[in-house]
Amino acid sequence: MTFLRRLMIMIAAFSIPVVFTFLVGCSTDQRVVKKEIEIHTNKEIGLSIKLRYVPEKELREKFGRQSNPFLSQGSVLGMNQTIVFELEAITEKNFRGPFMIELSRIELQFGNVNTDPTNQFQLISFWDFRFQKEHVYQGWSMGKVRRRTKKNLLPNEFVINRDKVVKGYLLFRGSFPRYGDAAIYIPVLREGEGMVKNFKFDFLFEGE
Repeated sequence: MTFLRRLMIMIAAFSIPVVFTFLVGCSTDQRVVKKEIEIHTNKEIGLSIKLRYVPEKELREKFGRQSNPFLSQGSVLGMNQTIVFELEAITEKNFRGPFMIELSRIELQFGNVNTDPTNQFQLISFWDFRFQKEHVYQGWSMGKVRRRTKKNLLPNEFVINRDKVVKGYLLFRGSFPRYGDAAIYIPVLREGEGMVKNFKFDFLFEGE
């Protein structure tokens, strides 16, 4: 092996983690909420839905930088951004449930992107594929990624019963703008009736 070839291999080996760190850094961490409506209450059905934007700084503080399935895996083209929200369902005194929310019916509209949340299976599969194809995840644990996903990301569908806490993450993936208006629609269903209320949340993002 020539000296030049050895030098190129060393440069490549050094560059991969640097590029990886750069791409992870090019994420929603530079996006902040300027205006948001966190909670909506519908008195007719006795239900409140709270939706809070979760910045990547908070996600890193809670789960760390390694084995954290909720961080954006940015690319040069910004295709693998994630935006995370925390949803909480709160039952009121005149609760008319039980109700159900299906992940596939939830929609985020932001810029030119209209998308539903990534579910647990999709997020775990995304990371499993990355672990197999890329060698820049030293110190990461696929087991931790699976456990954190299943514990924190809301399931495909979930029932809201009286006095039962429903709380978890919604994760959206796409090529999102750094700033602008975003809207999230959360339809609430009742068995035998279909949709009884479509909660809409408006967010105004700005770049740092």
